[in-house]
Amino acid sequence: MKLTYTQILQQLRQKRPLIHCISNQIASHFQANALLALGCSPIMTDEAEGAAEIAQQAQALLINLGSPLYAGKLKAMKQSLQISEERQTVRVLDPVGIASISYRYQLAQDLLAHHKFTAIRANYAEIGRLGQKSLASKGIDSLQSSESMAQICREVALKYQTLVIATGPRDFITDGQTLYYHDHGHSLLSQITGTGCVASSILTAFLSLEAGAEIGGQAMAYYAWCGQAASLAVDGSGYLENELINQLYHHSLDKQADKLDSLITLETQTI
Repeated sequence: MKLTYTQILQQLRQKRPLIHCISNQIASHFQANALLALGCSPIMTDEAEGAAEIAQQAQALLINLGSPLYAGKLKAMKQSLQISEERQTVRVLDPVGIASISYRYQLAQDLLAHHKFTAIRANYAEIGRLGQKSLASKGIDSLQSSESMAQICREVALKYQTLVIATGPRDFITDGQTLYYHDHGHSLLSQITGTGCVASSILTAFLSLEAGAEIGGQAMAYYAWCGQAASLAVDGSGYLENELINQLYHHSLDKQADKLDSLITLETQTI
């Protein structure tokens, strides 16, 4: 049965799930604050000496392949993934930069070969790389048209037997059988760093309640809708990060969450 936004956001505040993020030095502060805005308990431990202990307690794990990548961090990723698999908790992969950096692509392939992920969240170019498609890429941001992404997402979902989310001008979410998509968001979000990493954090939090394509779609639609509201509320990108945190917090409160199901549109189709 579909959870409403009120139910999802209430449960996040009541349960305060511990979300273990092994992330990057650029976006980790932004990610932690976004999760706190939803009522979650983020922990950003990425050293091998502590990550395994945290993985024993966490309700969900996010693996982000952003910089820096060093031996201890890679060990922490693999230890945490093994423990999460044993405990059957949610595992999300954000393969940052794999469309541009061969080493990161090989690392993603190694992780996917040895571990089962609940979901993969990436931009168009990165999802295309996983599907062995040649898509236009500029740094970590894809400029590729969204027209072919639904089929590419389906292929990647079936290949890795996981939920796949491609974020871009239109977000696509699929488990290989059912496709969800939405058109919320704003171009200003591409003018600050870390918004994709935050998307993966929000996704991980939502999936910690119930792993599935629909709630994954709800996570992305909620985040993009808040991003759109934040973009329209500020005068320039310099204010956007703080306003996005404000929007995530404000609309997660009970009196605001009741309105979200009528405001946020999530389309679906069988593929």
